Amino acid sequence: MRQKWTVKPRSDEYWIEKITEKFNQIKTHVNRAKSHVLDDLSVETSTDVAARLADERDKVLMKARRDMWRQTKYHCCKEITEALLAVKEAKGNDDAVAW
Repeated sequence: MRQKWTVKPRSDEYWIEKITEKFNQIKTHVNRAKSHVLDDLSVETSTDVAARLADERDKVLMKARRDMWRQTKYHCCKEITEALLAVKEAKGNDDAVAW
């Protein structure tokens, strides 16, 4: 029995773009994991590389948590302000326009 696809087939250009994008991501990760040459012309050890990659990951995760916290705080303040505005409009206060 023939199954119906739930998504429309994509063009060849689409798949070429997606595959190229994926390989570029892989290339970026591989290049990040390579040993760096230090100032004294010595090469990083594998433990130094692992520590550097862990530090980079921690910085990215810390930034993501901070951004999410700021976004949550913004939406919470926005909801509170809208609720206060609704209360002021219901009571008929003159300063509701300022809110």
